[in-house]
Amino acid sequence: MLLGSTLSKRDQNGACLSWNQNSRKDDFMKNDPKIAVNCARKRPDFIHASVWPAWIQYWNTDEFKEKSHKVKKNRVSEPDGPGTGISKHKGGSRCAEEHLIAMAKQKGVSHDGVSTWDIFLRLHSGRDGKYTEEKTKRIAREVRAWVEEMSQNQSLDSVEPDANEMSSIYLDVLGRTEKRRVFGLENRSHLYTASSVDS
Repeated sequence: MLLGSTLSKRDQNGACLSWNQNSRKDDFMKNDPKIAVNCARKRPDFIHASVWPAWIQYWNTDEFKEKSHKVKKNRVSEPDGPGTGISKHKGGSRCAEEHLIAMAKQKGVSHDGVSTWDIFLRLHSGRDGKYTEEKTKRIAREVRAWVEEMSQNQSLDSVEPDANEMSSIYLDVLGRTEKRRVFGLENRSHLYTASSVDS
């Protein structure tokens, strides 16, 4: 007998509230799958009642379950090979565009004054200077090596590269992408893919 069948309606609502507030899906699934399913399938207030049944029906299809399984597997995959860790960033729920706007405001410059390199560093390194994964550390090392090489090839009184130069260096290190995706830039990738940069 499942625990959920012995709980009062009030206790089940409390479990649902806890589920929604703390996202304790794993604990609920291990302890009582029936409560977990009921909580997950409870219609949120912001979704119209006429829409909800269609969503439930779709979520129960084999097509959705297969997609869901694929996405779950991709979230925990190690894109750079076994032992390298999952791909991570420190951007939180804000998209790269919102980080760009915030950075421009902090620096007191236009959006053009913030390089793709600046965005990359904000999303993939902490205040302590540590990078989120090995791939980001390698990219940062290569970008800094290019900047160092450029400064040695120019006169000693040259200034730091501007935002456009840093963006160009960063993109050159990554290589122009065919996939229409630039690592580290999330939703700003479309601005820097091969077709938009080369045209």
